[in-house]
Amino acid sequence: MGFLDSILSKFQNNSTTPTPTHKPGEAVLVTGANGFIAGHIVDGLLAKGYEVIGTVRSTAKSDPFEKLFKEKYPNAKLTYEIVTDITKTGAFDEVLKKHPEIKVVLHCAARNLE
Repeated sequence: MGFLDSILSKFQNNSTTPTPTHKPGEAVLVTGANGFIAGHIVDGLLAKGYEVIGTVRSTAKSDPFEKLFKEKYPNAKLTYEIVTDITKTGAFDEVLKKHPEIKVVLHCAARNLE
């Protein structure tokens, strides 16, 4: 089983380990959605029919990924929200308030070292 498959398998109750069952169509927040690993996670979630809300630092960071995924999955529910500084207390509060449909958060964002 590959890395992405192991993450996505957590969204199915296939094991004896008590985990919540998440169903395609549910909303998943992926922070740092334009990153290398997060991009693969977003791709896998969209392929399985999940709604994805991704966070990025700027529109310039989201545009190429949004275009790619909209072409690959034209009927997918994919939105991006801007979070300019993930180190601020409550950085994701507004995103969570704006999207009460979010059931799962996959935190892949990392601090910008530039």
